[in-house]
Amino acid sequence: MLAVGIDVGGTKVLGVRLERVGGRVRVAERIHLPVARGHADSSDGVAAQVADVAAVLSVDTPGIPIGVGLAGFVGTDGVAARSPNVPQVVGVDLGAGVGGPDDGEV
Repeated sequence: MLAVGIDVGGTKVLGVRLERVGGRVRVAERIHLPVARGHADSSDGVAAQVADVAAVLSVDTPGIPIGVGLAGFVGTDGVAARSPNVPQVVGVDLGAGVGGPDDGEV
């Protein structure tokens, strides 16, 4: 396994697990979760979905790089500072859900 990437949108959380096959990188697994009904305005719900996707895609691979992307700005501390498409995550420590703060990386 090479890495995990997670895209947080206003209506979904999309995750991919990448692997190297020969000299190419390919998507080995993809998870697409609609933002859970009732959690659309909840930072806890979105952060939990990010953590769930990261956990499922990085199973049995401690230390795998995980990148989280969303429109706006996330500080080096892993906390979302601004997000026009997903305002409910502003102030949420997204890095904590994927292991960022434990090792000083996001």
